[in-house]
Amino acid sequence: MKFNKIFFVMLIVSQIACNNYQTDLIEIDQSSKLTLKVNRAYNERGIYILNDKYYLNSSLLLPENIKGIHIEDDAIWRPQGATNIPRLSDIEAPFEIFKEKNNDSIYLIKANDTIILRLDKVIE
Repeated sequence: MKFNKIFFVMLIVSQIACNNYQTDLIEIDQSSKLTLKVNRAYNERGIYILNDKYYLNSSLLLPENIKGIHIEDDAIWRPQGATNIPRLSDIEAPFEIFKEKNNDSIYLIKANDTIILRLDKVIE
């Protein structure tokens, strides 16, 4: 019984710490203006966290015909006949992001290639 109480308390504390961490992150949205060299990027709970400071929706769709940037399909399982839909979280750091204020486009530069992403193009 004592182990269950300790585990439960640790679970609550870690959840509070995680929620506080995520509320300190800055969302990149249409009103943002940003020039950012991204050295660390990871997907957590549906958001793509950049440099432990900013975040975007991790399911932002990538353009269909990306040629210069290698996107690896690392799915362990996919329903038969379903295809991989590349999304923002498939691009690994390092890369650069440029975003103008009051604009729905993000310019992502990686390996001398530029991808333009629209903030409203998410997988549903």
